[in-house]
Amino acid sequence: MIALNGDKIDLTKNTIAVKKIREEFDAIKEQYGLNEPNKTVKFKYIPARIKPNPDDPRRPYQPESVSVPMTAVEHTDSGTNVWTYYENVSKDKNGKNVYSPKFKQIPGNIYLTNKDIELIWFLKYKCPHCANGENRHDKVSKHYIMAEDKKKEALDYVVLKSEKARAEYMILEGMETEQLELMLRTYMVPMMDDATEHEKRQALLEQVALQERMKKGGYETFNKTFKEKSDAKKYNPVMHEAKRLKVIGFKVDSSSAETDWMFLEDGEYDTRIVKGMGDPTEILLDYLKRDDDTFEEIKTRIEIAKEK
Repeated sequence: MIALNGDKIDLTKNTIAVKKIREEFDAIKEQYGLNEPNKTVKFKYIPARIKPNPDDPRRPYQPESVSVPMTAVEHTDSGTNVWTYYENVSKDKNGKNVYSPKFKQIPGNIYLTNKDIELIWFLKYKCPHCANGENRHDKVSKHYIMAEDKKKEALDYVVLKSEKARAEYMILEGMETEQLELMLRTYMVPMMDDATEHEKRQALLEQVALQERMKKGGYETFNKTFKEKSDAKKYNPVMHEAKRLKVIGFKVDSSSAETDWMFLEDGEYDTRIVKGMGDPTEILLDYLKRDDDTFEEIKTRIEIAKEK
């Protein structure tokens, strides 16, 4: 049952608030198929509440349950509302309603059915401690539980598989020896001096897979790191050489603080390359990664400058 600002809500009424609640009930039933037999909504701990167990990855460390308040404050444009989910109500000595339970113990996995629609609604729409709820707290540290979203988790699984396949290909086949050595140092993989290249690649892959299991980065992080380092190796030397030979240069607008990168002709600013806000090197690097033609033109101008 539900109360708003201390007063019980009669869900048989046709008030604006009740109509909205019933619409949200319908949205929940539609999302989770609760009108069909044996369908449930699963609430579980957020990943941060579950700690890896290096001795037995199949049995991570997690609390037996978390205590979730059954009263929630909601801030709206028209003011503040206090919502309460309750199962029992009594009167205090002043005749005011006293709702219980004050807290509900939520275990790591709890399955709720259509009969629990009011509790599901409270957790999904009002509880600040539900990480993917509509009224979730701004601070992630205040998140305890989340409603299972099978469609999103299926998509996340597909993305993970894609990231894994990409990382495995780059480590085992795609990257050159020099790139392999760089990533071994980046990931601080301990390696014997006489290790073969195959052994080095396998060791790096095992390290990335371990970080994935321990939720300390993993395949996606590896792919991003590898791309960043590859980009730096590709673009930075060219950018440095172009500046040294005065092929390109930049000036900063004193009024707008924008950086203007330009080609130089005989030491004079000539044709604009890119203009933007932020770190000058990052502005140019980001642009060159998106514009191969300009990158090739810079390399051509470098070769011409060397011949002079």
